[in-house]
Amino acid sequence: MKQFLRIVTTALLLFSAGGAIYGGLKLVMFPDGSTLHLSPALLQHSMFPDYFIPGLLLLIFVGFLGLWTLVNVLCGSKLYCLFVMLQGGVLFSWIIIQMLIIQTTSFFHYLLGSIGLVLVLNGYILNQLEASHE
Repeated sequence: MKQFLRIVTTALLLFSAGGAIYGGLKLVMFPDGSTLHLSPALLQHSMFPDYFIPGLLLLIFVGFLGLWTLVNVLCGSKLYCLFVMLQGGVLFSWIIIQMLIIQTTSFFHYLLGSIGLVLVLNGYILNQLEASHE
């Protein structure tokens, strides 16, 4: 069970962090959103004039933090379970805030929000399994 959960967690982190690094870099380099086919109109209810700051935040908090969490899972660090829960919470929060700002939803919001919740749950279960083996 523990090995299965670690494999699922690794795959989810790889998918979410990889996508965030790709998307974050694209938004930082091309803040008009055109390379990702994002309309500037999506930001009309936000405080952002373009996608640079959202892209930078995505890159750092979902991308790099997710990658750092993935490395901790793969290395089996003592606190990896807590990092997984944290990353799941960050991803879920990112998606909720994004939906509130752009005032629309897509399939990917539901997918990534679900991945965030699964990461929180997996981190919790892995933490319980680790504690029972000590």
